[in-house]
Amino acid sequence: MSLIRNTKILLLAALASFSAAAQNAYLTITSPAPDVLVNAQMQVAASITDLDGTPMDPSGISWTSSDTTIATVAPDGTIKGIFPGDAFITASDSSTGAAARIPMHVVPSSLAIQTPVQQFRVGDTLQLTAAAFDAAGKAIPGVQFQFRSGEPAIASLASNGAMTGVAEGFTTVEARVSTRSEE
Repeated sequence: MSLIRNTKILLLAALASFSAAAQNAYLTITSPAPDVLVNAQMQVAASITDLDGTPMDPSGISWTSSDTTIATVAPDGTIKGIFPGDAFITASDSSTGAAARIPMHVVPSSLAIQTPVQQFRVGDTLQLTAAAFDAAGKAIPGVQFQFRSGEPAIASLASNGAMTGVAEGFTTVEARVSTRSEE
């Protein structure tokens, strides 16, 4: 083997043993669901054990959100959905340095598509709009949507909601919330 390859193998072995030796506790996050609604709350919990599985004092656990414009998390682990998107919720223990994180999807409770007409002719174009609603049934301002036609050969649909009749027939229309995803 070459010297470079042997050095890479030794370096990888050293890094693996360093990270295992530095880890002296396991921190686990439990969540009742992977999603939280906009303008709703959900309680998550964290537990910490030593390497043998013995429970440790959880008083040093703190919480953070990777994007507080999407979701916030209180010191007790209560997550609040702020705006549709994805954020990571992290629990860290100041005593041991152990940390864990989970992805949290913040979603609207419902969506609605508005069309100016139910029927239109081949060659006509119309603009569709959509609205997203929070847990209280209120419209969420600033949400961007992506639109899709179930039958593009019948009606083409641009991602911004401009629909054009292509041929006679029926189609379904879909609107999705455009979200930013981290990592």
